[in-house]
Amino acid sequence: MAEEIGQYSYRFYPQSGNFLAVDNAGMLYIFGPYTGNTLLQIGEVNALREAITAWEARLPP
Repeated sequence: MAEEIGQYSYRFYPQSGNFLAVDNAGMLYIFGPYTGNTLLQIGEVNALREAITAWEARLPP
């Protein structure tokens, strides 16, 4: 379930300890151990939609 804070809608993935967020402009960000706990802009959601869907399909329920 996604949560919201400020301009971000985000989801926490407890298996990895990382957050994925999307801002109002459609930019995707990651934050957590993977990025050294630094907010990192990945790119536009539309450009990454297929990769995101494939990645989420591999996550355990």
